[in-house]
Amino acid sequence: MGDKSVKQPVLALKDFLTGSPPGTLCSVRLTGVAAGISVQFKVPVLNLYCTDEACEDFTQFDPNVSERTVHVNPDADIFISYRCRHCRRSQKTYALRITEAESFTLNEIVEARILKYGELPEVNLALTSRISKLIGQDRDFFYKGVKAECSGLGIAAFTYYRRVVENQKDRIFDEIIKVCKRLGVTGDIVAELEKAKKETQFTKAVGLIKSELPDSLKIDNHNPLTLLHDALSDSIHNASDEDCLALAQSIRVVLSKLAENLNFALQQKAELMGAVNLLLNRKNKNSSPEKPANGSTKTD
Repeated sequence: MGDKSVKQPVLALKDFLTGSPPGTLCSVRLTGVAAGISVQFKVPVLNLYCTDEACEDFTQFDPNVSERTVHVNPDADIFISYRCRHCRRSQKTYALRITEAESFTLNEIVEARILKYGELPEVNLALTSRISKLIGQDRDFFYKGVKAECSGLGIAAFTYYRRVVENQKDRIFDEIIKVCKRLGVTGDIVAELEKAKKETQFTKAVGLIKSELPDSLKIDNHNPLTLLHDALSDSIHNASDEDCLALAQSIRVVLSKLAENLNFALQQKAELMGAVNLLLNRKNKNSSPEKPANGSTKTD
């Protein structure tokens, strides 16, 4: 099938669907058989991010059909739709064109050439409520960065993410300060954060912070502000688009994880205080002296 002088990578269908941006034409490995102009293949379950408030996490998405049969002479244009197994509300649809197929019947494997027209929702790297809260009014820039990243546009994605961090510097610092105060963190960290917040540039602001952040906010034992600083400090003037794409992905991942850690730290604190208050109330209730009906305190 096609020119085989240059060996191209062959992707599993699930990896092609979840990892290839729209417009990608690729050799894809299907589980099924090809007979003449017909291709019969199994549609895989996918692990996608569900934006529904009941999930807001990666969940299993089930296809609307477990198997498809298509004719590929000359081409087959198809839609494959999915629904979140957990909330049963979030949906995902892919538009594909299958152009060629060659069967290896002994292993029930079909190698096909597939073009991804597009997908709805447009990107799988969802704007969760936690990251949305952290970046405030720059949600649109963040979303454009995600779209650029999914399209493989490294310089554009990096530029959008850098703009989000610079614009929302004060908001990011405020959220960290709020968590530090809520956790009762001692030392100079809060004062340093408040001083750093007055700097106009994010990279200069982070340079003023010498104390350690709470462990609950760290990412793999690293300060998330330092990680963002390192990514944003790299000059992209002479960098390749591939290098910029890697930096952009790092910025998005760190921002998203920081948003999760901030939320989780506050939740943990609230749960801890709730448990403590419950135990104290029970202790006080059990230690209170019984009062007889006339209102006087009962004594031995």
